[in-house]
Amino acid sequence: MEFHGFRTGLFIILGGILASIVLVAAARKLFSKDVLRQGHDITGNLLSVVGTLYAVLLGLVVVDALVRFEHAIDVVQQESNSLADIFLLSEKLPELQRGRLKEICKTYAHQVVEQEWPLMERGLMSADARDTAFSLTRALNDFEPTTESQKAVYPMILEQIRELWDFRRERAGTAQFGIPAVEWFVLIVGAAVTVLFAGLFGSQSVGLQRFVTTLTALVIGLNLYLVSLFGYPFSGELTVSSRPFATDIAIFEGRFDDTPAHEQAIGSPSTPRKRGAEAPWPPEVTTAAFASPADGSEQKTLLYLPPGDESVPLLVAFHTWSGNYLQNEAPYAEWCIARGWAFVHPDLRGPGDRPEAAGSDLAFADLRAVLELAQSRRRIDPKRIYAVGVSGGGMMALLAAARMADVWAAASAWVPVTDLAAWHADSLARKNKYAAMIERVCGGPPGAAAAVDAAYTARSVVARLETARLPFPIDINTGIHDGHTGSVPVSHAIRAFNVVAAAADRIPAAMTDALVKNRRVPADLAFADTDPLYATKPVLLRRQSGPARLTVFDGGHDILHEAALTWLEAQRRGTAATWSPQPHAPPILSRPDPAAGM
Repeated sequence: MEFHGFRTGLFIILGGILASIVLVAAARKLFSKDVLRQGHDITGNLLSVVGTLYAVLLGLVVVDALVRFEHAIDVVQQESNSLADIFLLSEKLPELQRGRLKEICKTYAHQVVEQEWPLMERGLMSADARDTAFSLTRALNDFEPTTESQKAVYPMILEQIRELWDFRRERAGTAQFGIPAVEWFVLIVGAAVTVLFAGLFGSQSVGLQRFVTTLTALVIGLNLYLVSLFGYPFSGELTVSSRPFATDIAIFEGRFDDTPAHEQAIGSPSTPRKRGAEAPWPPEVTTAAFASPADGSEQKTLLYLPPGDESVPLLVAFHTWSGNYLQNEAPYAEWCIARGWAFVHPDLRGPGDRPEAAGSDLAFADLRAVLELAQSRRRIDPKRIYAVGVSGGGMMALLAAARMADVWAAASAWVPVTDLAAWHADSLARKNKYAAMIERVCGGPPGAAAAVDAAYTARSVVARLETARLPFPIDINTGIHDGHTGSVPVSHAIRAFNVVAAAADRIPAAMTDALVKNRRVPADLAFADTDPLYATKPVLLRRQSGPARLTVFDGGHDILHEAALTWLEAQRRGTAATWSPQPHAPPILSRPDPAAGM
């Protein structure tokens, strides 16, 4: 049973008050004043017993909910402390083990903030974050300490890993189990009985009796609201924040968090936390609703339109596989506000767990409608409409490039899913949640039926690109460690590039498999130059062929927003691609890029 937020509290309180008024009226109708007065002694004695018992029970439950909430805050802080200790203690280890542990710590912190926190609102945990936590132990499997400092630090790191797992299990238990249904049943029935007894007194003034009974219901309702508010620490309006892990990320990436301490433990009710987001969308970004031309349903998008009446570029940013239009990908909007671009972040039927989403015909009908919406409200430069996305959003950016080639000036895709059947196999091997989600989208596993296989093909980038004719450039980026620390192997980006590239420029399957397995680029494929836009995640391999460029960088499931948007800014529909634009000085985006969510 789940009760969350202000609306629930209002329902509990107003519902209780209304019920009390109805009970008084019912008692007056069923029993005469004389009968009610004659029963005062019995009613009063029973009310004192029932009321006392219920008051004690309700008080204990309220205290238990408050303690539960405070304990959840402490568990999150302790888990993040253990993660930070692992990162800092690893400084004493050899370079190989130190690099492994630090990369795993950063990946875990990002996955907890960007994937797991939104899942915990539904009582779920991230399989990717769990696998990354397992990787902490495996990172030291082949390590034997040799120096005295290593011998001193090694058991301390193992102890912190053990404590991290203990706190993680506690956090999972708290997120998955709230106030038991039987406890809610007892509280609600007890409240009804207590209010009923209060309504059985025969007063000369009906108004006075209603007033007293209403006050009783109000006090009980307020306490029940406290139970609903604090009994579910990771869901609702008042939630335990992921800020301690965000602070870890700031430490790991050399940044510092100046958020006041009193704002770090609890999420602000006035700024709802959405997936992947400690920094909120800029206030200039609004929500726009429209009727889908495909089925007439109401659909939504985030929207920013710059002031003025001159023609402006339009950025279409696609949310990730598990996200929706509210998923916080604020750097896109921050860029558009700074550069005077229009911006949309459409829902396109939400997360990829239903047939209507994940590149369906309905989603692309909605996308056409979103473009028309933006163009109806602001003059848009038709030569500067750009598509961008990361992970499942990268998949959508490439699908949009293939299916709507008449629209775009360029598309930038980061760590994209490009072959749903292959990703289904990858996800089964990793035992994460995505295989089941893909099956819900396509109607079953690959090979289940001809219609199922057709659905996989229709939603796969590699199949769509095979028949597409692209009159504009596409930029495909992937991190060499993705598929190990992330959920989409580098092979997906390479396959998409190979479909578009000339035969001589394609990367052979054997080489692709080696890149996935070894996470190293052979010397004969290594990028010999440097790209200042990728300074924080250097380019390891780069190929350009026809309308496509492939970049494999030193990172995981990541996006470099400044690099993506600077490259898009240089492109114009109908003109030759500019493959190596110069970075802005200073950068447009000052906030470092987080790891991408799924």
